[in-house]
Amino acid sequence: MNIREYWHKFRQYLPTGILESPEDRSVLVACMLISIIFWFGISLTEKYDTVIPIPIEYTNFPKGKVVTNEQPDTLLVYVKQVPGKDLLRQMRFNPQALKLDVGKALRTSITDSIITFETRTLTKEIQQQLSYTNVPPEGIEPNSILLTINERGRKKIAIAPHFRLKAANHFEIDQSQIKIQPDSVWISGPKYIVETYTQWETDSIIHLELNATVDSSIQLVNPKQEYIKLDQDKIRYTIGVEEFTESTLSLPVKTINKPDSISLFIYPNTVNIKFQIGLSNYAEAKVENFQAVADFSEVNFQKDQKVPVSISTTKNILKMKNVLLQPDKVDFIIMAD
Repeated sequence: MNIREYWHKFRQYLPTGILESPEDRSVLVACMLISIIFWFGISLTEKYDTVIPIPIEYTNFPKGKVVTNEQPDTLLVYVKQVPGKDLLRQMRFNPQALKLDVGKALRTSITDSIITFETRTLTKEIQQQLSYTNVPPEGIEPNSILLTINERGRKKIAIAPHFRLKAANHFEIDQSQIKIQPDSVWISGPKYIVETYTQWETDSIIHLELNATVDSSIQLVNPKQEYIKLDQDKIRYTIGVEEFTESTLSLPVKTINKPDSISLFIYPNTVNIKFQIGLSNYAEAKVENFQAVADFSEVNFQKDQKVPVSISTTKNILKMKNVLLQPDKVDFIIMAD
């Protein structure tokens, strides 16, 4: 409902003829303003119970030490019968942080691992924060602030990327081209906790149907404990992929380990090799870089009629897969003398 609709609804409750003229409307507005001012003046003389938040700042931390428990960042001060005019000042008042000297408290503490600040001993400092009113505090929460102090440690550990990868059809992920930068991270916090870490994981790195090289960044997993800190929150990574194509070659079959006393010939004397090869290695898919061999070293010449054929390469062709040899055996016939 807009202002015009409110105005029409309000007029329904007025006698006919009232507020028809501009003079009548001016009188109504003036009366309303006087009422608001009068109400506001009365409110300032009333007294109220309220809660006033005061921020806390911990200073002078001892070098090589770290707090290992959760500590409050605000004190809640309860006051009663605060005049309304003082609350109005509070709205304009930006209280400074109440500073707690950790180093000084540690020097006077019974132990070197626990510090306790009793908030009732801070009444004077708190009263200074309430300088806009003369009303003393009735209560403070929390009653005490406990800090657990431990020795700080720092350690460099390996980053463990969490990959979930799958290449698209006719592509393959090149494991040698999966890289992260940097590969380690500095971790700091309580020494007894830091020493338990050997690596730090990343968020999940998910790439499905990969068909191109990826260069991106990923967040490191957030520490579960607030007091564990990392010197960085993300890393960069690259994932290389290789496109594969199919190739077929016809190779002559070479015989080895054939007894000198036997004359024979093989049929067929050529075989076909079909394979998939990375495009970056396609220039190596040449007949002279392959060798088909029929090895007679374990052939029983009294019973066998075929000899197996194996394939070897004269070069180290790394990006080759799904090799199919047809046929993988050839017939041999022994020639009579």
